[in-house]
Amino acid sequence: MRRECTLTTLVLLVLAIPARGAENTPPMSAEEKALMEAYIKAGTPGPPHAALAGPPAPTPCRSAAGASPMRRRPNPPAPRCGG
Repeated sequence: MRRECTLTTLVLLVLAIPARGAENTPPMSAEEKALMEAYIKAGTPGPPHAALAGPPAPTPCRSAAGASPMRRRPNPPAPRCGG
């Protein structure tokens, strides 16, 4: 138990060291700010994502996960999902 606590403490300390260096970063230039805003705008979901936000349609897929391995005849192929 003590070893696990020591290991956890060491991991947290190692992860906290880079966070201390973030305070000393120089301010961004105007070009860097414009680039950052362009990346943020490009990564923001737009109208095509709104169409995908609804509930998924039910699919008639079957799974052979519960099939008995002692079956002698092969299972019929399951229909492909989404296609």
